[in-house]
Amino acid sequence: MTYTLPGPLVPAETLTGATWPQADEDNVFAYARGLQTFVTDVSGTQRAADQAVLDLGQGYHGGSYDAMVQFCSRTTEYVSAAVDVAAAQMAVALDGAAQTVYAAKATMAQVLLDLTKFILVGTITLRPDVDGAVLYSARTEIDTLFAKAEQGLLKLDGAAQALETAAAPSAGDSPTGTGPAGATGGVGSSFGADPGYLTDCANRFRRFADDVANSRAAFNDSVAGLPTGPGGVPLAPAIDAAEGRANFSVNLIAATVTALYQQTADRLEQVVANLSETEQHHTKSFGRLAGQL
Repeated sequence: MTYTLPGPLVPAETLTGATWPQADEDNVFAYARGLQTFVTDVSGTQRAADQAVLDLGQGYHGGSYDAMVQFCSRTTEYVSAAVDVAAAQMAVALDGAAQTVYAAKATMAQVLLDLTKFILVGTITLRPDVDGAVLYSARTEIDTLFAKAEQGLLKLDGAAQALETAAAPSAGDSPTGTGPAGATGGVGSSFGADPGYLTDCANRFRRFADDVANSRAAFNDSVAGLPTGPGGVPLAPAIDAAEGRANFSVNLIAATVTALYQQTADRLEQVVANLSETEQHHTKSFGRLAGQL
């Protein structure tokens, strides 16, 4: 439950001139959970996609299968870097940010409580010329704890930057990986393709694309309506900025992975179409030869 300023401590807050952090740590925790769910879902989809490529190797081999394995390796590597590492680390950083906000509130509440006790026992007379030192000490302590909290939130900024970097696809780069573990391709082997295997794999990749699109929609739904807090108050702006960058990165990741899955399905369907066209061509050719006999 969000730590709100207890009513009896409001007079002490007013005396110090400090502002109680309006950042909602519960919403930050919820955002972290939504992001972690996205990570789990997309990682699971990618594992299924890797398995689909391995399964396809039972009915498809040759140079074109090797090229497909290399192409699919781009998706595997991208998801590993952007989702399994960067997005997962962002979720951890958000969780830490929520804990930072809660700890800052708890510490500020203790400072205000101590100040309230002084007021109640009459130690503070509410005269600035008499009580200035006490109030200055309390305000300094609050400012110090906010400074430390803001310093802690720098980790969140770093995680958001790393996520942005990982989310940006290297369009046009040649694949550098070797594909899913266990996929050896058919280097040096003769070409062979079973249209049934190819069609099944294409359909699976269509479903994988839909799964990622659904994961994207679920993430956006889960974080909608989770404001960190009004702008201009301690701690909230840094968290709001990081979450905004995370929103952009997650949607970019989902769009990129969806497109890669769809491209894979498109190419597989093209191979099947080419096989069918070749078969029809040869059937007609042999038919014409038979007609000459």
